[in-house]
Amino acid sequence: MPLGLRRTTITRRQPDDGEPAPRVGPGTGGSRDEAKGRPVSEPVPDVLGDLVCSARRCTGEATWALLWNNPRLHTPDRRKVWLSCGEHVDHLSQFLTVRDFLRSVVEVNSLLTTQRATA
Repeated sequence: MPLGLRRTTITRRQPDDGEPAPRVGPGTGGSRDEAKGRPVSEPVPDVLGDLVCSARRCTGEATWALLWNNPRLHTPDRRKVWLSCGEHVDHLSQFLTVRDFLRSVVEVNSLLTTQRATA
């Protein structure tokens, strides 16, 4: 195992009555998100919350949006978004550019205007 990585074991919590936890997944009858009434595999749009910079340990208000995708994982039209304050926009842009992930940098206000128009 490479240095700096540790193996994590995930265990399923058992209910208090001693019964095993129900299986959830395809073909088990539990493949629906019952709280929302839709299939688990159905894409869910992101909820727009606080606009906070994506840089580690930064709590500044985001004013920039870095639109990116990983061509090995995402379709060409897919865009992921990192938010950035003015102080970290260059650093985050450089990080994504070195990996050839950065597609564009836009002001957050332009994303908000676009999202409201399509809603």
